[in-house]
Amino acid sequence: MYLFISFRKIAYIVLMFLNANGIDIYYEIIGEGTPIIFLHGNGEDHSIFYHAAYAMKDRYRVYLLDSRGHGQSSHVETLHYSDMAEDVAAFIQTLDIENPLICGFSDGGIVALLVAAQYPELVDAIITCGANSNPQGIKKRFLMEMQKDYQETGNELARLMVSEPNIDNLTLRKIVCPALILTGENDIIKLKDSSFIASNIKNSELRVLPGEDHGSYIYDSDRIVTILKEEKAFLYN
Repeated sequence: MYLFISFRKIAYIVLMFLNANGIDIYYEIIGEGTPIIFLHGNGEDHSIFYHAAYAMKDRYRVYLLDSRGHGQSSHVETLHYSDMAEDVAAFIQTLDIENPLICGFSDGGIVALLVAAQYPELVDAIITCGANSNPQGIKKRFLMEMQKDYQETGNELARLMVSEPNIDNLTLRKIVCPALILTGENDIIKLKDSSFIASNIKNSELRVLPGEDHGSYIYDSDRIVTILKEEKAFLYN
């Protein structure tokens, strides 16, 4: 593992590439203060968290990453959530980020769970937003659409969602940091699966967000920022 940085600074943003775990990870840093790492969902990039990052820049040092196979990070032939988790762990270790909070949306939430389980010493707290423990945790209609997409296109992003993750209760019980498990009232993730995740993490809280769907409280929304403020005492206890 080695560090390679291409540096640019524009206004409040620092733009960089870091080589860790054998790939180039693109990331941006916005603001100063308590470190928080945002992880985006399937087929997206770091920019989905711009609204939240700018709203938090006076109190948080926000790290926005592109996952492998996404955005400006290295593209790979095969995607696995376990590899993405290793990337995030290597990112934290290489930059020596102390006690970060990880907030992951959808696929990013899955990665946050895996990092917290496998590297408990690296993470201070996690927030998962619409994460699932396995493909069957996705509501049937949406899972069938993903399966159809993969069958018709061979899309690697679709294959990832219909075949992974496979997070069992033993893995979840390895998570010792505070964990806030969020799901929308109208999420594509089954409430039963969100409850399974929360019930197997000792220091966790499940919140069902009224009126919200899978990503409505993430995209260009102040809701996730408000939640962070409301739950700060729990997350940093």
